[in-house]
Amino acid sequence: MSNQETFRSVADRFGLSRGHAHKLFIKICKMLSYNQQQYIVWPTGQQAIKTIEEFNQIHGPNSFPNVFGCVDGTHIAIPGPHHDNSYYNRKGYNSILLQGICNAKQEFINIYCGWPGSTHDARMWQNSQVYLKLNAGEPLIPPNSYLLGDSAYPLRQFIMVPFRDNGHLTESQKKFNQKLSSTRVVIENTFGRLKGLFRRLKYLNIVNLNYAKYIISAACILHNICVKEGNDEIFEEEMMEDHNVDDAAVSIPQSDVIFRNELMRAIIK
Repeated sequence: MSNQETFRSVADRFGLSRGHAHKLFIKICKMLSYNQQQYIVWPTGQQAIKTIEEFNQIHGPNSFPNVFGCVDGTHIAIPGPHHDNSYYNRKGYNSILLQGICNAKQEFINIYCGWPGSTHDARMWQNSQVYLKLNAGEPLIPPNSYLLGDSAYPLRQFIMVPFRDNGHLTESQKKFNQKLSSTRVVIENTFGRLKGLFRRLKYLNIVNLNYAKYIISAACILHNICVKEGNDEIFEEEMMEDHNVDDAAVSIPQSDVIFRNELMRAIIK
């Protein structure tokens, strides 16, 4: 997965048929994927508190406070499926979406993948188990903490997003947005690291899209292992560009608007 070498080339090196090499690759990806919970772990208890503390240390006193994780999506390029335009994204190519939530160390603590590339981040997010549980009031994160997202995500008390830039933002709102973005960039760096480590994710050349989720999941698991072991320094780290520039077009409860305004007043002096 660390390069775009063909299965035929790998098969020849090990004296296998191309089909056998492909079957072994998918089998290993499935094995890793089935054990995902061992490697992509949602922090609880003291680990949850430690996760927040690590975010607080990113920029010291200037860090966005009480962050539990950062969420975003990235496109995994694929060949165009026949008779299905839903995979054709706004950037002009076919893709599958990967939604990731990371900690301050750029480890994934949750992933969700498989939606067609034309899907908006907000729709994928609102169908994820993390959103559904948080929105139902389940205590997945400590009190007064939240995730950070970009403007593609709908504001809630459990996910802080920037103020929409309508050209008339106050200085406090601009500073709030800058502080949020300087911490939220961690998830962009995480995706950059992932694709720097596993270059096959830059173009997942597969015919059977049912295999995609296993390959992507396996890559995220191996990413976490490499980060924990400190074995990813030799790979190029690439900054990922925002892929969804449209603001989330959903109704925002007034209580969530008030919560963000109060948070802004508390952290922007």
